Amino acid sequence: MQDEPVFCPAACTGNTIRLAVFIGIVCVVLSPVGVLRAQTTPAPACDPNASISVLAYKEQPTLDPAKTVGPVTDGTRYWLYDPLIRVTAAGTLEPGLAMSWKFTSPTVFQLTLRKGVLFHDGTPFNAAAVKATYERNKALPGVTASWTQPMAGVTGVSVAGEYEVQYQLKAPNPAFAFALTAAPGMVISPAALNQPLDLTAVGTGPFKLVKYTPNVGTDLVRNDQYWDKAALACSPKEVHLLDIADTQALLNAAIKGQLHVSRVDPNQVPQAKAAGLAIKSVTTQSIHQFWFDFKNPALRKPEVRKAMMYAVDREALAKGLGLGLALPDAQLFPPGFYPYNPRPEFQPAAYRYDPAKAKQLLADAGYPNGITFKVLLYAFPFDQSLLQAIQAQMAKAGITLEPQVMSTYQTFLARQADMYFGTGSGRPDPFDFLQAQVAANGIYNPDAYPPTPELAAVIQQISQTDPLDPKRQQLLQQASGLVVDDARVVPILALQFNWALSPCIVNFNPPTFGALQGVGMGWKSGCK
Repeated sequence: MQDEPVFCPAACTGNTIRLAVFIGIVCVVLSPVGVLRAQTTPAPACDPNASISVLAYKEQPTLDPAKTVGPVTDGTRYWLYDPLIRVTAAGTLEPGLAMSWKFTSPTVFQLTLRKGVLFHDGTPFNAAAVKATYERNKALPGVTASWTQPMAGVTGVSVAGEYEVQYQLKAPNPAFAFALTAAPGMVISPAALNQPLDLTAVGTGPFKLVKYTPNVGTDLVRNDQYWDKAALACSPKEVHLLDIADTQALLNAAIKGQLHVSRVDPNQVPQAKAAGLAIKSVTTQSIHQFWFDFKNPALRKPEVRKAMMYAVDREALAKGLGLGLALPDAQLFPPGFYPYNPRPEFQPAAYRYDPAKAKQLLADAGYPNGITFKVLLYAFPFDQSLLQAIQAQMAKAGITLEPQVMSTYQTFLARQADMYFGTGSGRPDPFDFLQAQVAANGIYNPDAYPPTPELAAVIQQISQTDPLDPKRQQLLQQASGLVVDDARVVPILALQFNWALSPCIVNFNPPTFGALQGVGMGWKSGCK
């Protein structure tokens, strides 16, 4: 396990771009139709009759791809639905239901689809199914911003052949391929498009749905007709996804062998290791931070948001609660990741704990006697402990936080508090993550509060810049700095994600962003 995040420097050469990789110090090269797999050692023989239990992290009470609230909460969907384009644990793109893809013009994105694939109900997969899924999702009541935002630039989808499909775009979007790696790229069986898909699912994924119980878990059975035979070779017969929020309960279940793939908080790592569990710690793009619902007029004042930036002792939190597995952070992205702005004024040191300065900023905003905010968070013990420590720090600056535990992110989207505290999911393309935070239709922006004109202009530039252009990295860093300048969010810590595994689990690839994708993961043959 590394002591701190290690990232590759971003540099573009020729027709490739080097993207950050969080595990080790390996750089992965991504091409426009990028299809490079990392080299892996042959996995041990797998038990085809095994039954494994896996954590369903931040699960949402629906399986419908059009009702996604972000890649982390797409965890169950990835077992049931294949995306058109896969994204690896390291962030590179590779074929999924699409074998290859390219722009045939600046505004036409064409994919050549995989032949011989069947949906779980036996319906053949083809270009017509891709088009029908898009049209169904676009018209669906309740479709969320995490689907509409990446698809906002699409004017239509057309069939160019039985296995050729084209997305027509309003304007050039060189990074459009990333949109099809998550729920917007998941394809539903045409025979199921007219039925509710909250509690059922008919995709092409490596597992079929047996039973889904919201807020409890999901029972799956292996799809023996799955097209990826290499992945199928190690897949267990059954997978049980368990929706457990309390990390003490998660640790207990892992130690007892009731949960074979789990997560633990930093303070639980020694106990998990002592119990014989394998620990995989990986730095992700997720940052513990506050997101605002700007319906509260106080939060529309930059001075109030800046006061919160100065009212947190990030260094103390990283040392006291992070236990060496966290870094102080003041930006949307973790230190060292290529969109991270290296200028001193955007570093955590520029926002050292200063309650007196925070009080003055509140007074300047018209709140000389302090201010109170209602904060939503998940029932994760680490999040609760972290927020409790932040409460005590902010109280010295005149900021009172009133926590309320939520069971689903929909509570925040329903405008039931002033802010949400927790971790947001990173995205394969950091621009997508940036938009999710600050765009008027971003999933983390329920009030549709617009970015500053300067930030909006930079966002527009990024959207039209090819991922292979070195200028895009500079623009992303500029945008990250502008988010800090405006205190659009209040980042606290960049935290590693600690997976606790049964020693019998093989082919486990921890994601550096988004949800765990269990394709190819299995149980070692003969292991008890």
